[in-house]
Amino acid sequence: MGAVKIRSEVDQYLDQVDEPFLRVVHAMLGAYVRERTLPPPPWAKQQTVAERNQTLLDADREIERGEFVTLEQLKREAEEW
Repeated sequence: MGAVKIRSEVDQYLDQVDEPFLRVVHAMLGAYVRERTLPPPPWAKQQTVAERNQTLLDADREIERGEFVTLEQLKREAEEW
């Protein structure tokens, strides 16, 4: 079934439901549309190959400087939460 047919049937169904159910559908559709239109989080932004390579080089330098958390440290931190 194509999108046009589905939309038509949904319209027909919505004409038949009571207001409480219509409010539920309205809330669900609103949440779905808002979620799809949110900008991606900063860590998910698209990068060029050069930007990605620089990110990886920066991370390597942080590791070389000892700027990281070991698994043991992370476990201890998690126990304190």
